[in-house]
Parts: sequence; C-alpha cells; structure tokens
Amino acid sequence: MKTTIILIAIAALAGPALAADVVRTRDAQSVGAPVQIRPTPASLRQQLAAVAERLELSAKDRYWNRKYDDAVTFYHLLIKAGRAEYDDLYNLACCYARLGKVAPAAKYLGMSVQGGFTDVRHIIADPDFEGIRDTPAFKAVVDGLIADQARAAVDGSPRQ
Repeated sequence: MKTTIILIAIAALAGPALAADVVRTRDAQSVGAPVQIRPTPASLRQQLAAVAERLELSAKDRYWNRKYDDAVTFYHLLIKAGRAEYDDLYNLACCYARLGKVAPAAKYLGMSVQGGFTDVRHIIADPDFEGIRDTPAFKAVVDGLIADQARAAVDGSPRQ
C-alpha cells in the first residue's frame, strides 16, 4: 500500500515538473544522428525544488486532515529529498505519536529539537503527544531539552 502511495505521489508530483525544459543538441557534422537530450542544470534544480515543495504541502495537508499514515509517507519522501526542516520533523513526530508509535515519535522529536525546535512549553502542551507523554522515550527527549536549556542559561554555553 505504501509503495503504491509513493509511486502515485512521485508520478503526480514529479511527472509534469520533470518533463519540461531540456537541452537538445546535435553535432553540426552528424546530420541524421540522434538528438541528445539532457536536462539543464538550473531547470532541473528548479523542478526538484518544485517537487519538494509539493511534497511538503502534501505532507502538511495530510497531517492537518488527520491522515497520519499518508502524512508519514510524504514526510519521509521530503526527508529523502533532503528538504525536511525542523518543523517537518516535529510534525512527523506528531504523526507517529497520533499513530501510537512511541519510538519513531521520540526519534523525530529529538531530531526536530536538534534541528532547532526548542519550545518546551509547546512540546509539553501539544495534544498530538497526549498518548505518549508519559513514556520514557518522550520524557527523555523533553528532559534532555530542558537540561540543555538550563545549562545554557547558567553558563551561557550553546545548546549541543
């Protein structure tokens, strides 16, 4: 099922974007020779950026519409595209928490914190984490963030 979703997502999101803008070259001495087609680098970068943007929008749409399994798939595609930021990782953690999957929820929450999401009050109050809030894995991430912030406040050292 996930493979089908991934293939449909890539085809729907990437297909039209990757079909445009190619450079056609032909050696002047080789009349009748096949035309070489290659994507232009700038165009390809723009197309990949557009695909990544669509992945992010699709992930957030699924998240806000409570289709957490689908959102997880799109967030992972965004990660594989190298375009996930800390808020995307946070939302992925929320999806896993809503699905009752403690280990990946804690993993991606930790990655989000490492990436810059440091609002402890928001994390503690977020209803997405209601089902896993009392688990050791969730507490470890939150306690680590609190300890880092306390250490930084005392000695002025940056968060590690």
